[in-house]
Amino acid sequence: MTITISKKHLIIAISVLALIGISFVGHHFYSISQYEKNAKEFKARVTTLQVPMAYVLDDYQKNWRSAIFDHQAIDQIGVSTYCSDFSDAINWRMIANKTSIRFIETYFYDLERLMKKMDNPPSKYEKVQEKFMSIYNKMYKLKSQCKSPDGSLQSFTNEINSLYSDIKTEMNETDLTISVETSMLKEYLEDYNRQFELVLKAGV
Repeated sequence: MTITISKKHLIIAISVLALIGISFVGHHFYSISQYEKNAKEFKARVTTLQVPMAYVLDDYQKNWRSAIFDHQAIDQIGVSTYCSDFSDAINWRMIANKTSIRFIETYFYDLERLMKKMDNPPSKYEKVQEKFMSIYNKMYKLKSQCKSPDGSLQSFTNEINSLYSDIKTEMNETDLTISVETSMLKEYLEDYNRQFELVLKAGV
């Protein structure tokens, strides 16, 4: 049996295949551009979120150290008072920083949202995605320590310093593949400051 394909049908078949090819290429480039956009936002938000985290964690560390070595600490209303129990010193600052902690948790949801969008990256970004996942996990640990600091003063200090150092190193390594413009970082930092000021005024 001989199958005969008319010239008209052959032209239609070729056109359909061409459209499929164009669609595939278009989707491929869209996936790459969308991933790059999400990755840049992720990096900008990581950089911005480290600022309030550092403020809260440094506050814990100073009060913790002061309670241990000087038997003095800043209470929840900002008054320096006698303190012989370092857990009281930490709890006071957790109460004082509750607005900052809630704000950190809220902004951390953006990192979660972006990580979900960045799942199954284009093949050219599979390696850098591993770095982003590692950064995300370290940011999660920092958030957890902001919410509920644990360990001894020494182990707490060592962990925080290690996390910040590793995040900085990995962020620099991702710059080789995906970098963020200074103007974008400035925009996110200004937006963060505006949002935080509104939260403070509302007394949330």
